[in-house]
Amino acid sequence: MLKYKALRVIKSFSKEEIKEFGKFIASPYFSTGRDLVPVFTYLKKYHPGYENEKALEIEAIHKAVSGKAGKTNIDITRKLLSDLYKQAEDFVMIKELRINKYYEHVLKLKGFERKQLYTMFDKEYHLTEEYVNEKSATTEQLYACLRELQDIKINTFYEKGEQNKTNELLLKNIENIINSFYFSIISNFQFLTVNSESFENRKKSAKSQSLLKMFSYFNFKDFASGHNDPKVKIYYILFNAAYNSPDNDSVIKFKMLLRENKKLFNLFELYELYKSLAGMCITLLQRSGNDIQYNRMLFEVYRDASEANVIVNPMNEALDLLRFRNIFNTALNLKEVAWAEDFVNRYSGSLPKVHRGDAVNLARAMIEYPRKNYEKALEYINKINQSKFVFINDLKFLQLKCYYDMNYFENADSLVNSYRRYISYSETTPEEFRTYILTFLRQYQALIDLKFGFDQKKYDNLMEELRNFDSSWIYKKLTDMKHK
Repeated sequence: MLKYKALRVIKSFSKEEIKEFGKFIASPYFSTGRDLVPVFTYLKKYHPGYENEKALEIEAIHKAVSGKAGKTNIDITRKLLSDLYKQAEDFVMIKELRINKYYEHVLKLKGFERKQLYTMFDKEYHLTEEYVNEKSATTEQLYACLRELQDIKINTFYEKGEQNKTNELLLKNIENIINSFYFSIISNFQFLTVNSESFENRKKSAKSQSLLKMFSYFNFKDFASGHNDPKVKIYYILFNAAYNSPDNDSVIKFKMLLRENKKLFNLFELYELYKSLAGMCITLLQRSGNDIQYNRMLFEVYRDASEANVIVNPMNEALDLLRFRNIFNTALNLKEVAWAEDFVNRYSGSLPKVHRGDAVNLARAMIEYPRKNYEKALEYINKINQSKFVFINDLKFLQLKCYYDMNYFENADSLVNSYRRYISYSETTPEEFRTYILTFLRQYQALIDLKFGFDQKKYDNLMEELRNFDSSWIYKKLTDMKHK
């Protein structure tokens, strides 16, 4: 189905684009010498599905356009479809030029240069530079565009016979080439390290060894330390963290530089940089065994990102569910309850619609728990559609905590048993996660048993098991039990 390229392209058009394309092919300027309107008018009747296979066979199209059945002159219809495809290609290109204004500017510059309209060239060049500095999504893109623009300007000087003006521009362009190389290398390397599947075996991979060897030819450290641009210094820390793993000092410096220089970055680049900084903090947090210092550092990064208005992806104005959960839980773990509540109010509207209501109800329940409003927390939990909820473990753990604090031990016992059976036989739960859940359920059951009948030996054994997890909920409940 849709074996003709023209049909495949037209099928991708929106309702508005179909209208625009109709005007496009009707314009005498874009006409190829053949009247494409009849064939397009016939095809668009089946937009957007194009499900009527019989009506879209070449014989049916030929009959509708020419009024003749059979294969007489059918090649003319084939040629019409071919011409329609070429027109669709041009339409797609022009639409993209309207979206990507940079290329529109570049084409104007080259046109003015070729026509030797140098006054217009100079004015357009100034406008293009302003556009690039304002609209570039990343620093990498900025320097790449500036390099291309200066190549065009250098060529114009040669065309005008003004080679004496090129030296300063050539030096500036060399600087842009180096900067473009620097930012491009670091951004791509960062992407590789984030993509664990591509880079997890980098020490064993021949390609990775070659890449690491190439890095050794360029002294990134000296380049960054001798550079006045704070963006260069920020990206060097990012590179070094990916290359050597982050440390406490580099994360603190990154956080400070980013906070002081956030106005230098486009919103999307700032969003990506704060995500990278949060990732570095999470690495330190995991390495330290959930140290409170790194929890606080991570929370401060999220708070800075919120103040800079880059929690939500600026490209699609969306907030993915996992990021929402991580930010919310980090705040709640540090007892920043008011901030967590404001975060939910401010950002929940950017969550995927299918999970939004359930995510908000869980967040509301988790906010009520530290306020000891256990009944209210359970009310929110009961509103959640558990059959499709993705954070079911968070929900079950919170439910068990409420049952414990409300002395609903029969409910707790029933939930522990049912959840243990589900996790034990679930084929979709990763083994490491299964072990973690089953361990929590076993320790939770032991906590309830101690509450019913205190046994010093069992208490000491459980405390010993949790001695490296003194921030955990069960450890705190055990400590409360001892004090009573």
